[in-house]
Amino acid sequence: MGKVLVQAKIDDGIKNEAVEIFQTLGIDTASAIRMFFHSVVNEGGLPFDLKVKDPFYFPANMERLRKSIASLEAGKGSSHELVGTEDDKDLV
Repeated sequence: MGKVLVQAKIDDGIKNEAVEIFQTLGIDTASAIRMFFHSVVNEGGLPFDLKVKDPFYFPANMERLRKSIASLEAGKGSSHELVGTEDDKDLV
């Protein structure tokens, strides 16, 4: 099989952190990339789950927060008491 050159632009800080981890594992960057590609082929997709750790930062929620803040800053809005749920017994 022939070989091809693969290039990607990556943030310098992330690249440096990754290289440190590769070195700790005793592999170079090219080997790590080859391992990633082999894993993609073997798994038939990405070899890990893609998840947002905190749904608070979902784009839809961030947009709603921006609109809410703008509304409050425009003098539109009201306050209310915090309403807990059964799961929040320790908060009440």
